[in-house]
Amino acid sequence: MEKGEIIRQVLEENRRWLPPSPHDEKMAEQVAIGRCHIQHRGHGQAPMIVFPDGGAMQLPTVRWRETVRGWELIAESDEHSEHQTTHLDVCGTVDTIEEAIEGEPELEGLDVLMVDIEHMLGRLKRRQHAYEKYVAAVKEALEEVVRRKPVPPGFEKLNELREMLAKSPEWVAQHREEVVATAEIVRDVAQHLEYSLADFKKIALRLNELFVEIRGARKWDDEEALDA
Repeated sequence: MEKGEIIRQVLEENRRWLPPSPHDEKMAEQVAIGRCHIQHRGHGQAPMIVFPDGGAMQLPTVRWRETVRGWELIAESDEHSEHQTTHLDVCGTVDTIEEAIEGEPELEGLDVLMVDIEHMLGRLKRRQHAYEKYVAAVKEALEEVVRRKPVPPGFEKLNELREMLAKSPEWVAQHREEVVATAEIVRDVAQHLEYSLADFKKIALRLNELFVEIRGARKWDDEEALDA
């Protein structure tokens, strides 16, 4: 899906909860390039913008502001919780703290930034745990037994069968059991190839299931996608 189309989709699907312009367009653009993703929370609750580095903001609070590190999405809200931090990551929060204590320290309001950091660390730790579970599940899937037999004997026996069936009908009639036994070996190799394909497909489907689960609503489909 093209970037412009994603932006239009984000704005349309979240029209009820959008911040004012131009913050809504900037938010949608950041979602479109994979810097964050939208997490819906159910009826009557504002969706969240979730960042890979731990920050989370309720959609109506999002603002596009110039910060110490350049233009970033921040939140304008007095709430500080698992669902609402001021900055998108711990680094931005620490930058704000350091700016506040430069020169004559201005300590008012810094306590809530500690709350933000605590929630972001917790969110990052949970994400790390999710990846650990994902890797363990992938390893388990890759260890599944795949039914198989060597394939070269199948080709060898096929050549033998071809030679047998090129002989006279009388010879084939006299050696019918040998011909059938050779054909059955070819059949058995083919059957195990089918078993093998089915087992590999099962593994592939499981890996895809695990990938879709760990990715969630995150945009991982191009080089611009930064959302972890």
